[in-house]
Amino acid sequence: MQISNGHSKEGVAEFLSGLEAEYGIRLPSEYRNFMVKYNGGDTPETTMRLKNGKKPIDIGGFYSTQEGVVSLESMSRIMLLSDYIDIGQFPAVGIEDGYFTIGINEDNYGKIFHYDSRRNKIIQEAADSFYEFIGLCVTDIKGGVWTFEERHKAYKDSHDGNEPSPQHIEIWKKQVAEETELYGNLVEVEISPAGLEEAEEVKEFFRTRVQSVKKDYGIFIVTKLVDSGRPVNYCWRQEPDEDEEVGTNGWMLFSGEEDQKDMGDLVLVGIKDIERVAPGLIPIFDAPVGSEIGFLYDESGKHGGYFDMIQQKAVTVEDILNPSK
Repeated sequence: MQISNGHSKEGVAEFLSGLEAEYGIRLPSEYRNFMVKYNGGDTPETTMRLKNGKKPIDIGGFYSTQEGVVSLESMSRIMLLSDYIDIGQFPAVGIEDGYFTIGINEDNYGKIFHYDSRRNKIIQEAADSFYEFIGLCVTDIKGGVWTFEERHKAYKDSHDGNEPSPQHIEIWKKQVAEETELYGNLVEVEISPAGLEEAEEVKEFFRTRVQSVKKDYGIFIVTKLVDSGRPVNYCWRQEPDEDEEVGTNGWMLFSGEEDQKDMGDLVLVGIKDIERVAPGLIPIFDAPVGSEIGFLYDESGKHGGYFDMIQQKAVTVEDILNPSK
């Protein structure tokens, strides 16, 4: 499958991490890596071959994070994205009658669905994974963009050497410009299937989410920068405040970008907000008082581990929860 390669890739990983934090979801790595590499794009003359043998579906394009008439950014801004997330679907691809969506619930995670937005229902399951979905998409563009010179020569060859009229020339210029914009920057999509570690990470994500519902976590303290969606880079646990009205559990979270004014502008939040802004804190919630932990992120902006700020070394969840071992 081929896709236009004109969208900026800057800030894509951070945007996706922000969506995950805001809505408390985890996007499949195959889709996330595709977005970081291509940031969506148009897919001219591309169809998706259904596994059941029915008529292929024309694909308009993959939604990008850039501002636009229809994009992940605009869908999030007008709250359309939340409507789909609430039913366990993430719209990724635009088609005539709706979307191809990605399952984000535990029971449908990573599967691709044909969703009819006019009837507000799933029509069928289209693929078992985003990687399989890409493999079922075919771009059929024969010959690419035919240049002005090629059109000119072909005309003369077929008209005994006569020159084309001014009207022909203007039409060709317009066609070349339109086709160059549509087809001139197409690239072949190349992505890799998720590895075994993906299944373990997904299992841990949903296990942690279930735990967060059952457990009484109390109140956390965060800065306004963190509450607004900035990634958490540092947290520490002080003695819990057992005040009956606004008692806190001792955890304080920072983005690392705070200035002196920000440090005096703190917000009290509950577990739902922590699931939104710092789900990586939940596995280490029971760390002892005095713990000072940094959050590590990979190149895509996904939380990938912890760093003990006192010992100055990378640590595991087990190391944090049982520092004496």
